[in-house]
Amino acid sequence: MNNAETAASDTSAEPASAPAAQPDVMFTLGGLGGAVTTEPNSPQPGVAYEQPVAADGQSAVAGGQRAAADERPTVPDGQRVADAAPDAAAGGQSAVAGGERDAAARRAEFLDEPPADIPGYARNLARAIIDVVLPEAPPGWQRVDVVFSVTVPVIAAAAVFTDDFDATTQIGVPQQAGELVQLLREVTVPLTGRAWWRVLLHYTESDGVEIEYDYGEVPFAGDELLPPEAYRADLESYPQDRLPVWLAAYIRHGDRQSRTPAQAVIQSRADRDRGVMATRVGLPDPRLMWARWATVAAAAVAVRSDGGPRILGATGLFEATNGSGSTLHLLPGGRAVLSGGVWDAPALDTAYQQGSELPNYYAGAPEWLANPVLSHRAATGLLSFCYWWDGSGWYRGESPEPREIGAAIPGLWTSDTVIDIVCDVLGATASRPAIAELVAAAETYAVAADAVLRAFDVEGRTDLAGAMYQLALAGLTTEMIERP
Repeated sequence: MNNAETAASDTSAEPASAPAAQPDVMFTLGGLGGAVTTEPNSPQPGVAYEQPVAADGQSAVAGGQRAAADERPTVPDGQRVADAAPDAAAGGQSAVAGGERDAAARRAEFLDEPPADIPGYARNLARAIIDVVLPEAPPGWQRVDVVFSVTVPVIAAAAVFTDDFDATTQIGVPQQAGELVQLLREVTVPLTGRAWWRVLLHYTESDGVEIEYDYGEVPFAGDELLPPEAYRADLESYPQDRLPVWLAAYIRHGDRQSRTPAQAVIQSRADRDRGVMATRVGLPDPRLMWARWATVAAAAVAVRSDGGPRILGATGLFEATNGSGSTLHLLPGGRAVLSGGVWDAPALDTAYQQGSELPNYYAGAPEWLANPVLSHRAATGLLSFCYWWDGSGWYRGESPEPREIGAAIPGLWTSDTVIDIVCDVLGATASRPAIAELVAAAETYAVAADAVLRAFDVEGRTDLAGAMYQLALAGLTTEMIERP
C-alpha cells in the first residue's frame, strides 16, 4: 500500500463525535491580524534564595543560585491591584524609604498596627522593592519588570530593564528584595484569604509601580517552579483548602504515572494473566493524524508563533496556552502513541485533592508502551490520557473518551477542523480554498511547494521556508520551496 492509500485509510473505530472541548488556537498570537502578547520583556527567574525558617516561623533570607531559564515565562493574568504613581516623598523616594529599612522592622511594625489601606501599603512595599533593584539599572533604562516565585523556604527572582529601543538587560535581584517580597506576601493575604506564589512588579518613572499577584490559576512554566518540597513547606505556613490541580499534582504525584520499561514488562504480563483488556477507541488513523498535526504546525510556524504544535523528528508536540498539551509518537512497525493531559482534568482533581485512585491509563497496554514514548506530563503527574495504536486500531486503558481531550490536542479530528484552524491562524486574508487544497495534499503525503505558497503566502509576511520545513520533516512533501 502506498503512502497516499495508507494515509487515507482509517481502520480504527469510527469516532463517535468531535471533542467537547474545542482545540486551543490562542497559540497563534492573533495570527497575522494582530498579536495578542504577554507582558513585554518579562524576566526569567534567575536568582534563588534558600530561606531557613526562623524561630517565629518566618523566613530569613540566605544565599543560593538558580540557573537562568532558557525561555521567557508567560505572564498569566494575576490580580491587578493598581497603577500607582511614584510616592510623593522627598527626592522622589517611596514613603517606605526605598527599601533601606530592615524588613524585620517593617514586619514588626505591620503586626503591631496593621494598616487600614492594605493595597496602598502593598504599593509602598512594591516601590521599596523596586528601589532595592534600581541601583543595578543600566544606563538609559525606561522600564523594569521584576518577577518573584515565592514560598516560605525558597524565593527565585530576576529583573529585566528595557530601554527606548526595546533592548533588555536581565540582572539578579538583591537579597534585601527577597526579604521585602516575603513581607509583601504576608500583608496581602487578607486581600483574598490566601497567599500567592508569584508576583510581578512593573515600574516606569512616569507611571509608577504596578503589581500582579499570581495564585496559580494557570500552570507556571517549568523554569518558574520551585522544588516540590518548597511548596509543601509553604502550605504549613499558608494552608489552603484546595490547590490548583497542576500544583497538587506537582507536589503529590509521587511518580505514580511513571511507567519504566521494566514496569511495562511486569504490568503488561500481569494484565494478561488477569485478563485485563484494553478498549478500542475511535481516533483517526495515526498517519492521517500526523499529516493534520504537521499542517497546523506549519501554519503556526508560518505566522512565527512561539507556541502551538511542532514536528520534532518522529514526534508531534503540542503545548496549549492553558497548560494542556500532548505528544504523538510514531514508532517503527506502524505503531503510535498519543498521550498528554488536560491540565484541570476531573480525574486528576479528585486524585490529588481528595485522595482517590488515579485512573490506570496503561491497563491492557503492550510492553513497548513506557516512559520514552509518553508525554512529559507522566513525569509530573499531569497525564490524563494515553492511547496507543498497535497497527490494527487505537486502544486505551482507563483514559477518557477522545471527545474529552480537545483542549490538549491541536485540532485534528477532521479535515474541516484543520482548515478552520489554519484559516484562524492566518487571519482574515487567508484563502480557504487554498488551505483546503493544502490539507488534502498533506493527507495524501503529496504537498507541493506551490500549494504551500498559495495557502501560506499572506502579503509576504509569513515564514514560508519554516512552514515548508515542518511539512518536509513530517514526510509530507514532494519538493522544497523557493519564493519567487
